[in-house]
Amino acid sequence: MLMEHKQRSKKKIFLMIGIFLLILAVFRTGWWVHYQPSDQPVAKDGVLDLSDWNFTNNETVALDGEWKFIPNEFIDAETLKQQDIDGTTKQIIVPENWNDSNPPFGYGTYYLDVLLPTDADAVLGIKTLDISTAANLYINDQLIVEHGTIATNAEEIKGAFGPRSNLFSPNSNELSIIVHVANYEMPLSGGIIGSIKLGNDIALSKEAHLSIVLQSIIAIVFFLHAIYAFSIYFMGNRKFGKEILFFGIMFLLHGLTILIDDDVVLKLSLSFITYQKVLFLLFIATLLALVLFIKYLFNVQTPFYKWLVRLFITTMIFVLFATVHTYFIIAAAVILLYIVALSFLFYYGVKSTHAGIQDALLILLFIASYTSNVLWGAFINLDLVTMPFYPFDFLITIIVVALLLFRKHIHLSKVTDLQKVELQELDKARDEFLAHTSHELRNPLHGMINIAESVLENDDEQLSIDSKENLQLLSNIGNRMGHTLNDLHTITQLRENRIKLSPSSIDLHVITTFIIDMLEFFKGGKNIELTSRISADFPNIWADENRLIQILFNLVHNAIKYTENGSILIRGEVKEKQAFIYVQDTGIGIDPSKMESIFEPYAQVDPNPSIEAGIGIGLAISKKLVELHGGEITVHSNERGTTFAFSVPLSTNEQVTELNTNSQSIVTTQANELTHLDVRYPPSDETILIVDDDPINVKVIAQLLNSEYNIITCTDPRKALERIPLQNIDLIISDVMMPNMSGYEFTEKVREKYTISELPIVLITARNTPEDIQVAFKSGANDYLVKPVNALELKIRVRALTNLKHYIKESLKFEAAWLQAQIQPHFLFNTLNSIASLAEVDMDQMVDLLHAFGEYLQRSFALINLEPTAPIYHAIELTNTYLVIEKTRFRDRLKIETDIDEGIEHLMIPPLSIQPLIENAINHGVLQKLEGGTVKWKIKKHPTYTEVTIADDGVGMNEEKVIKILNIDVSVDDGVGVKNTNRRLIHLYNEGLKIHSEVGKGTTISFRIPNET
Repeated sequence: MLMEHKQRSKKKIFLMIGIFLLILAVFRTGWWVHYQPSDQPVAKDGVLDLSDWNFTNNETVALDGEWKFIPNEFIDAETLKQQDIDGTTKQIIVPENWNDSNPPFGYGTYYLDVLLPTDADAVLGIKTLDISTAANLYINDQLIVEHGTIATNAEEIKGAFGPRSNLFSPNSNELSIIVHVANYEMPLSGGIIGSIKLGNDIALSKEAHLSIVLQSIIAIVFFLHAIYAFSIYFMGNRKFGKEILFFGIMFLLHGLTILIDDDVVLKLSLSFITYQKVLFLLFIATLLALVLFIKYLFNVQTPFYKWLVRLFITTMIFVLFATVHTYFIIAAAVILLYIVALSFLFYYGVKSTHAGIQDALLILLFIASYTSNVLWGAFINLDLVTMPFYPFDFLITIIVVALLLFRKHIHLSKVTDLQKVELQELDKARDEFLAHTSHELRNPLHGMINIAESVLENDDEQLSIDSKENLQLLSNIGNRMGHTLNDLHTITQLRENRIKLSPSSIDLHVITTFIIDMLEFFKGGKNIELTSRISADFPNIWADENRLIQILFNLVHNAIKYTENGSILIRGEVKEKQAFIYVQDTGIGIDPSKMESIFEPYAQVDPNPSIEAGIGIGLAISKKLVELHGGEITVHSNERGTTFAFSVPLSTNEQVTELNTNSQSIVTTQANELTHLDVRYPPSDETILIVDDDPINVKVIAQLLNSEYNIITCTDPRKALERIPLQNIDLIISDVMMPNMSGYEFTEKVREKYTISELPIVLITARNTPEDIQVAFKSGANDYLVKPVNALELKIRVRALTNLKHYIKESLKFEAAWLQAQIQPHFLFNTLNSIASLAEVDMDQMVDLLHAFGEYLQRSFALINLEPTAPIYHAIELTNTYLVIEKTRFRDRLKIETDIDEGIEHLMIPPLSIQPLIENAINHGVLQKLEGGTVKWKIKKHPTYTEVTIADDGVGMNEEKVIKILNIDVSVDDGVGVKNTNRRLIHLYNEGLKIHSEVGKGTTISFRIPNET
């Protein structure tokens, strides 16, 4: 942005421009005068006498003056000596246009005799400055300089551009110089229109070297400015204005023009006319870039600008396709274009300077310097003045632009410093606001989540499907917002340097397993496979456990967010005492233009508006936490997915030894203190299973509880799952982070067979974030404790849960009685009615039915039904008496088929486990059909187990109803026959009912009893 300043009057502006142009003219005139040759001999009548000339190393002599010229002929030296050509020879001044014809096309021969001093150097050099347009220069019949290809017609000629030079050895004190010149390409002038210089090799080299070096230096400086401008524009992602782009283009084109003009430092293999076109196009394009630079710099909004650009484009097209015969029109168009464009530039330069834009004065001086250079270049091309390459207009241009850039940089630095202070204050205020806001929002947010989940749980049957989905969505959004509030709290702590790491030797395999299990609940129904390839023997790392979990949680959660289908993989490798951890996903990837900003706080890089974006601090937190550990984090992304990688140090033996020593003393002290707390409970026979991979933790908890409970310990959760069915466990206390299987997965496995009321579980971990607590309860835990555990709190919670388990166990003792109470009144009434009706029809059958009914009641209310298991013959006899009653009642509608193996009399099975299943098959299967059906029940003995199967050909069930029956969760609306039998079988044998059913075809229910029971 240009800096505002006081206004200047137009009179003062023009005065400054005039003084500036005058200074430029004085410098240019001084340069011209300085390089004017000293008094040198002049050729007369075709002869130049240099016999008294001293060839020095510092000066060349111009072969100017009267040459002999023979038009329309190429004559060699021998012909000149043998033939009388005085009739066709004329005098001509060199350098000068060879005739006044328009255009000056044709060819001819120039001739000059040069007399050398007797002590002339053994090696001399000759240089042509400008010949239009092709020429061959001979000295004493030897071709010395070839300037293009001469010809007597326009079809064969090939002109050249720029100076040519060569060295030669004079064989005598007289030089016969013949120059054959042809011109069919330059319509303005022809012949030798620039001086021919003669001198020794050193003087000639010095003269050419100075001009070439100056041109090269100026061109390089222009190129450097162009590179600087392009770098600012493109590396700044085009945040800078277009003026910087056109500034670079202008200097690039100007540098190229310098290299191919004057001494032609950069020689191009082009024809003369093509060379001229390239020069014209570069002149015009440079001026156009300057116009566009001024337009965007001053934000010019005028219709004339569009017409001016069109004029530029038209002129360039005309130059591109012009022919030799239209050269005058080209020159006139270019001159007109320059006049219009420079007038335009001066107008807006003066206007902007008058308006008080200070930097506009520098731009105006830049335009003045450019105009001065254009005018002097025109004078030189029109042969009004002759001088070597003049660099100072270009240097002044560079100085003016440098001043402009320095001023803008200083101004921007001041603005940046002010904005930096303002941004720091705003940043601090924002962090304070967010910290206070997150604290104030936490309680009402959790209240909203609790209300939504409470309504979902308590009013499940009354809610519609849409209402349930909306409440679940509300709960999910609330949990996500809670995660965001936690991130806000963390980022504030990081900014204030209030986070102190507590590093320890960490098992990365355990951590990644824990993260995978935790985030399974955050997939939101997406088809994503979460896996970890961190092996159990991966070296331990030295890190803060909670912060490491936070890093991995943020990276994996971010991967879930941007992955709809596919996989997310955590893997690791060891390099140079560092662990490198990779989180790879198959998501949509990250836009390459936003890769650099993804770790910036509050940066939003979501490429898909349909994805719910956070506030952009999760990755920033991860980066800061990784750096606190002494590592670094990187990201690589493409259309196939994204990979985040970060490093943390490996733990050393010294660190582990010191940590173990400190940990042992702390744990021992804690164990002693906790054991002697003044808490007393009466002895009990409850059994508690403690699962933790750390033997020290197991020992501490066991010492706290072994005086009150029977303690079973296990350091492998997989083995613990095997022991649970073999022990009468009342409560499980499990650590969350364990190798092979996390506490969350362990809890889910237990819940597949035991409800939360039948086997309570307490999870213990060092983390207490809302995400951890939420996942713990979702996995099926009854309670959640945070390390370090308070002894009194642990004992109270354990007592509460074991009491609950005790009450549940007592209630199970009466479950058989509950089953007995389920003898429905209509069954009793119908049986009694059947007995009464038989009294009038068949007295013997009535007696048999009455006997069977009495036996059924006796066996149903037998005390043995209160035991966990009873002999199988008791169940068979109860079933047979029940079937006698039902067969008498329903006669031909009910068919019974029985197949029972021998040798099973001593097998123990849960009481009341066969009759309820057969009753279910009769009432809900075959009797639902008008014609009735058949119930087949069989007991078959196998080598290791005995299988009981009840099959009917009744109405059958759909898959949804089968799943509901096999669900072990208790509901007040559920029947107790099939569901209760299934639950007791799972508790006793770790395997429940198997049901196969098809609607309209029937149902088959079976279960297995191990023979060793």
